[in-house]
Amino acid sequence: MVKFEDKERAEGWGVIGNWEKYFNDPALDRLAEITIDLATETWTAMDRQKITEWILESKGYLQPNEVDDFQPTQEQEALLTEQRNQFISQIFQGLLRNTKESAE
Repeated sequence: MVKFEDKERAEGWGVIGNWEKYFNDPALDRLAEITIDLATETWTAMDRQKITEWILESKGYLQPNEVDDFQPTQEQEALLTEQRNQFISQIFQGLLRNTKESAE
């Protein structure tokens, strides 16, 4: 296992800090890194969302299942689609960065 330091990230970034090299193929390491990053971000968002729902329910601002039953307007749906596409693009930047470095 070889230490890998990503100069684009702040020191101590993320759950595991500096990335370890586990595979002979750098693309597989990037894919593993993306997967861990995505899992970390997903859990954080899920955790915060549930806490926010509990707080809003306890204060009477939100009914149970109101979020699950919500139907967005066409404008809201368009905004969600745009934000989702930006998010997906951001996730794959790690693979693209590695591909660009390999080409040089």
